[in-house]
Amino acid sequence: GGGWYTYRKHSNIDHAKDLSYKIKYILRRYDEELARIYGRSSGTYFDFKIDDISRFTDIFFDNLITDWIIQQKILNALKSVKSVRKKVSNVNQKLKKDMDRISYQLSDLRNEKEDIVINSSI
Repeated sequence: GGGWYTYRKHSNIDHAKDLSYKIKYILRRYDEELARIYGRSSGTYFDFKIDDISRFTDIFFDNLITDWIIQQKILNALKSVKSVRKKVSNVNQKLKKDMDRISYQLSDLRNEKEDIVINSSI
């Protein structure tokens, strides 16, 4: 691949790592908000792993083996991210169902309140 390929590869890897730190922070805040809603932790572990990719090894041994190792680490990170994405999607669906259920209960309580007010004034 040469020097340019290695530079671009590590530039993209560095960008992905930077994004992963930001996403981990957001996921931690998301879990804290779920704890506030449900009064406890969500019980869902929203973390993913991006293995360290040695720049020195890749540059020094620039060959198929190191490229394959890096590719495997990237694929493992992608699987991890997809797993977290699925967990977040499931939690969001649960939140939507809970919100719909609570809205329905709130509507029932308002109707009961209205009936009580009307019946008490008679």
